[in-house]
Amino acid sequence: VLSAFHQVSVFPYDAVRQWLLEGRIDIAFGDDRRLGDFHWISLRKDPLEAVIPASFPMPSSSFLTMKELSSYPLLLAPMNGFDSYAGMLSDKKISVTCDDDYTLLSLVQKSLGATLMPRLSLFRCPDGVRCFPLQPEICRVLGIALPPHPRKSAEMLASFAQERLADNQ
Repeated sequence: VLSAFHQVSVFPYDAVRQWLLEGRIDIAFGDDRRLGDFHWISLRKDPLEAVIPASFPMPSSSFLTMKELSSYPLLLAPMNGFDSYAGMLSDKKISVTCDDDYTLLSLVQKSLGATLMPRLSLFRCPDGVRCFPLQPEICRVLGIALPPHPRKSAEMLASFAQERLADNQ
């Protein structure tokens, strides 16, 4: 089931929100910060990680704090929704517009800066890139959003997905 997620097209969240409101789509997968105000079904936490080029000085521990991360030039893509953490970071932010995690990883790989990415996006990390958990941990919550008046079939799919994909916490 999870491998099917890698085949899903990515659309701007504003469009997805509008489609849910209009009833044009029956279900949306996303994170709670952008879709949590709909009928929301949490599936799992996805911790953010600091991603730095191997050419940058390595941290002295196995994790990074936001303060340590802010010592690097930072590549932040507004489309990934982590801009709310920008207040925790230094003025070394570089806003990058890209719609692909691998493009952002390539920029990091070329030593143009460091970034924040969800752990689930880092299953194919390129050579020359190092990932570190954040301390304290910062997570997004992935889940399913349903339109205001969902069809029974969408509710059934959401229930099935929750049984199959939800964290066993």
